[in-house]
Amino acid sequence: MTNYLRCRACDFLAEEGALGDVCPACGLPRTVFEPYPKQISERRRSLAGRHFHPIGVHLPQVLLLGCILLPIPGRFLPAPLGAELLVLAKWSVLLMPFAALLAFITGLVDGRLRFKKLETPLLRSKMRVGAAFLALTVVISVVYLVAGFGTASTWIIVALGLVAGRCAFYLGRTGASMFNCILPG
Repeated sequence: MTNYLRCRACDFLAEEGALGDVCPACGLPRTVFEPYPKQISERRRSLAGRHFHPIGVHLPQVLLLGCILLPIPGRFLPAPLGAELLVLAKWSVLLMPFAALLAFITGLVDGRLRFKKLETPLLRSKMRVGAAFLALTVVISVVYLVAGFGTASTWIIVALGLVAGRCAFYLGRTGASMFNCILPG
């Protein structure tokens, strides 16, 4: 088992052997740290340390930005730049549901790994919002497949993308608050 220390000022967690002279988060001296009984098995620590979910959520966020930022200038800029922006927007729209599904699955695995169950209040909330995000990405793709980047459909895609962005913001903020959480065992 690895020994952990917790900064009493900012709650930053660090492995005892990896901590320098100051807290990497708030800059206070090492003396503000106290032992933290984060006793977890090496297997769980190793899996949690790979950060599959935090890494996996970045792809759908980047694709979402492509759905929001590329279609409008793509429709109004002259060729070839406008056409190339629409190609990038198309691939963002079509790949986003798959990336969102991957992020959702890694979130379930990460939640189970960290909390040993998925029934905590924050995890339930994240699952609901994550499912809404996933559904919105599917709807965005269907709108594109049915209507392309026509005038009305472009605005619908951008509007739905903004709603999905609000979901992504909530998921990111909530996930960041839970990043160092892991139940013992």
